[in-house]
Amino acid sequence: SKATVSVLYCQQKMPFSSEYEVGHDTIEIEQRPEEAKDGSKLNGNSGTVWDAGLVLMKFMETKHKELKGKKAVELGCGTGIVSVAGGVLGMEIVATDYKDVLELTEANVVKNSDTITSHNGKVTCSVLDWTEPPHNLTSTYSDISYVLCSDLVHSGLYADAPLILLLKSLLSLPNKPVCWMSQELRAGHVQDVKNFIAALESNGMKGAKVPDEELHPNYKCDDIGILKITLK
Repeated sequence: SKATVSVLYCQQKMPFSSEYEVGHDTIEIEQRPEEAKDGSKLNGNSGTVWDAGLVLMKFMETKHKELKGKKAVELGCGTGIVSVAGGVLGMEIVATDYKDVLELTEANVVKNSDTITSHNGKVTCSVLDWTEPPHNLTSTYSDISYVLCSDLVHSGLYADAPLILLLKSLLSLPNKPVCWMSQELRAGHVQDVKNFIAALESNGMKGAKVPDEELHPNYKCDDIGILKITLK
């Protein structure tokens, strides 16, 4: 069945908040789908909750026993819905994006902080530019078990090469983390995803599609898939 979503990008241009269920809890996420101003990185893409993020969030919910107490980093966190959900599931997550975007992420983390801490979770925010990863990347994320990301493969918006290199660095960390990447196969961009998977292969990684039966029964659809990315 089609994922249940509240993406109002085309209709709604003013900031608004929506509630989402995570397990037995409810989280509140503010969205800011307005266009970027003064060159800000916060725009309609990063300020909106997209279907792929919801599919990943609900997939994580099905894995809550496995995830509780684990550490992760989210790349391109945007609104922070995936990281906030992870915190509610008892994870310790570093939500990363551009500085301009993290203003919204941090607001959503604070908004849900009581629910996160009630499950012994923790969410912090950190600037991470894929094109200029910090020199202390290895030590900063040395104990993570997961890398989380959604809707990052889009040739018109992001360059694959920096993301591929960053993923390889993260997956090579001591715990040999697993990356879960949720991606919508939009019309005209299917080849982008094929090219990305080929680039993973040529850089010592592999991406395997998570079987549909492992996804949340009410949050899966034909045009959104989750890749499990690991080192070869």
